[in-house]
Amino acid sequence: PPPPRFGAVRGLATRTTTMAPIATKDVAKGIVAVGVASFGIMAVLLYGTTSGSFCSTSMLMDMHMTGFKSIWSEDLYCLYLFNTGWEVKHKAGFMGACALLYMMGVGSELIGRVRRELRLANPGPMTESMKVVHTTLYCAQLCDGYLLMLAAMTYQIEWLSFVIIGLGAGHHFLNVEGPVTDRPDPCCAEIEESQPLLKTNA
Repeated sequence: PPPPRFGAVRGLATRTTTMAPIATKDVAKGIVAVGVASFGIMAVLLYGTTSGSFCSTSMLMDMHMTGFKSIWSEDLYCLYLFNTGWEVKHKAGFMGACALLYMMGVGSELIGRVRRELRLANPGPMTESMKVVHTTLYCAQLCDGYLLMLAAMTYQIEWLSFVIIGLGAGHHFLNVEGPVTDRPDPCCAEIEESQPLLKTNA
């Protein structure tokens, strides 16, 4: 006999994609609170436990070549972030990079939420203008995700932490009730609105 189609499970998967409406003020307060707390802890650690220049300016690098480094590493060289025009040589610049990476992580999850809501609001065939909107949002999420990946690949522990905290905060306040996909990476994540929970052969 042919394998079961899991119709009930598919129906459940479709129903669970309808996400509860969010209170914008509460979401904003939550995201800001997590950001401020993380930023404050980082500021205390950076300014309170390191003295002078926390990194060596003798040779700026785009990534640490010998594995993960922290602000307490003895052989810590200063880094570029994304391009040679942003030289992170001072504590203020380092804190600014942390704040930016947090906001980019939240932004990736926000774009995902917007894409999903637009698709659920317009389940039928798309107009050409709507296709352009969806494609633009998709490209924006890809760009954001790949930049976050590049920041993580600097092997600076604090930057990686803020990437994860930003993505985690965005997911918690914006997408925690959304469908679970098998590709959690932000740089390549697909937004599936009706993905079945179980895959079977035809």
